[in-house]
Amino acid sequence: MIVGVATDEFNLKKGKISLFSYEERARIVESIKCVDEVFPANSWEEKVRDIERYKPDVIVA
Repeated sequence: MIVGVATDEFNLKKGKISLFSYEERARIVESIKCVDEVFPANSWEEKVRDIERYKPDVIVA
């Protein structure tokens, strides 16, 4: 499973405040056994490119 984790800066742009830093959240997600890769999600435009790159079966927001 490949997981994009929103960066702190991207969350602020979306009006969201994170309780944990990006690094902490990425580490938590990486610790899940079924996760093969974690990458930073930095912007809406980048999300579109990530979808084209990874061609996901499922997208969870």
